[in-house]
Amino acid sequence: MQPTRLNHLESAWCLTRFLFDPLGTLARCHRERGRVVIITAPIRWPIKRRSRHSKPFIISGVGADFNRAVLSDPTIWRTRSLGPGGPRGSAAREVSTGIFSLHDETHKHYRSLIVPPLSQRSISAQSSRMGDLAAAEVERWPIHETIDLWAYSRRLIQTLSISLLFGNDRERGLPVAELVDHFYNHAFSWKVFLCPFNVRGAPYHDMLRDGRHLKVRLLDWLKRKRGSADSNDLFAIVANNPDEKGRSLSDIETIGHIPPLMVAAFETCQNALMWTLVLLCQHPKVARDLLDELEGRLAGATPSVDRIGDLPLFDGVINESLRLFPPVPQQFRVAARDTTIGDIPVAQGTKAVLSPFLTNRDPDLYPDPDCFKPERWANLNPSLYEFFRFSAGPYTCPGSNFGTSLLKVMVATILTRFRVALAPDIPIDYKVTLTLTPQGRIPATLFPQDRAFAGSHVRGSIRKLVQLPN
Repeated sequence: MQPTRLNHLESAWCLTRFLFDPLGTLARCHRERGRVVIITAPIRWPIKRRSRHSKPFIISGVGADFNRAVLSDPTIWRTRSLGPGGPRGSAAREVSTGIFSLHDETHKHYRSLIVPPLSQRSISAQSSRMGDLAAAEVERWPIHETIDLWAYSRRLIQTLSISLLFGNDRERGLPVAELVDHFYNHAFSWKVFLCPFNVRGAPYHDMLRDGRHLKVRLLDWLKRKRGSADSNDLFAIVANNPDEKGRSLSDIETIGHIPPLMVAAFETCQNALMWTLVLLCQHPKVARDLLDELEGRLAGATPSVDRIGDLPLFDGVINESLRLFPPVPQQFRVAARDTTIGDIPVAQGTKAVLSPFLTNRDPDLYPDPDCFKPERWANLNPSLYEFFRFSAGPYTCPGSNFGTSLLKVMVATILTRFRVALAPDIPIDYKVTLTLTPQGRIPATLFPQDRAFAGSHVRGSIRKLVQLPN
């Protein structure tokens, strides 16, 4: 890997643009400067000791080699979040620390606790229930009315996530899910990053307020989880198991794990569901062929994981949607000690930027990378470092199979019941927070499935991400 180094002026301009348009900025940077780019740090970051290498910098890379070099050894490259967590002792800080910010034996311990409910065995055991829950929720959706498809999709995924992974306590879980959504939207806003002042009306003030409200809700919910023996309830598992040293967790330590787990459970799936529905609406032939495949397999039965888990076109549609719209489009790591990436010396404290968004658009592996082509997956089997869905390496997302299974059940349930028609000429925009998420309402009308698939023109920033029919 031969890096290109930006000078101070170029680096400052790149970092400034990154705050407002991270995907476009990285795409342009790597298109013009190559697969590995070193961005000079605007200030000298404090580190515990002087590095034998040059001062820390930011290194951004695209492709399997860079991804493997950074993600294969989490003892060197630590997880890194760019979202401010609030001042020390604040509720915002207390509810934003958890398993995904832990390392080494502590991380392994909590990972081992939450893996069983997310395993393939658990997916198989809950296959029918997952399908029945999805069918019951979707059955309530109104037909022949204009709805906000994005709002309905969010509520659907949140409801199923609470039902399957958080003890089916919808009364307490759904309000917490909404608060978590608001909190993370504020925490990863560029406005909070640029103006972290606790002044009434400021986004940072709103984030701290949401953190306080979220803490109160979580502590109340925790009372119901203490003593629970539900082996599929992630909250109960964390609340009723000691840490890796056998010590019981305090209430504050316990609730700190829950928002990150909820984000992993529903935030990525709700985004993936929405983008998949949009792509199918824009590609009527694919939607028609997929419906044929699903109906041929289901023969009128309720969609469930065991019935739809191995359909080739369906697999291609889901993979292609996740390729074009990776749930987490960028990831960050920090070097815990001096190391190398290939033959590039890297100082302790260096920040690494990984881009699933660009990795999944490598034209050498994915011809016509901005086009939705599910058929490409018939003869394509990339590694986790080449097809960047839910990270890779030892810290890959433990719930990736569960999330993909849930996504498939949702898409199959909706498609076999409804024809979804987007409102004509609507703007569909995206924003990048922790995830790649739709921004604003997405008006659509649901019809009983009549196979009258037809695309409609859409506007908006989505056209920067994917090539859509005119």
